[in-house]
Amino acid sequence: MRHVIFGGDGFVGRHLAPKLVADGEEVVVADIVKSDLPHYRTVRFVQCDVIDPASVAAVGLKADDMVYNLSAKMLSPIQVRSKRHDFFFPVNFHGTEHIMQAMDRAGASKLVHYTTDMIYGHTVTQPMTEEHPVAPLGEYGWSKQKTEELAAE
Repeated sequence: MRHVIFGGDGFVGRHLAPKLVADGEEVVVADIVKSDLPHYRTVRFVQCDVIDPASVAAVGLKADDMVYNLSAKMLSPIQVRSKRHDFFFPVNFHGTEHIMQAMDRAGASKLVHYTTDMIYGHTVTQPMTEEHPVAPLGEYGWSKQKTEELAAE
């Protein structure tokens, strides 16, 4: 099975890709950037911008691929509040949508979708579990909650 990691150059991908390689798996990292990481000697890199459906399609997903969606525009305090929707949603929501659409076209059904605890908002019960009420914090949390809804569909 091939493992395709969208956003694989980020924090989680930097740990996931080498682990999969160490397990003997074939790995493709699809990201907008390529850092100088040692695992790029053994994984295939495809430059991909998830906000562009054609760029996602060019990754060439296959029916038996295991797809990981780690792509995200991270919380940025320098963003003016009034511009945060346009900052987060193109990557977080629409990028996720483009990945899922490409999976549908390829007949790929295996997805690991990463999100954030910010979809739960402020803690109202402890310990916080997946049954905690959902009350996303800000545009970032809301954009990630909407990706949860896409994944559930």
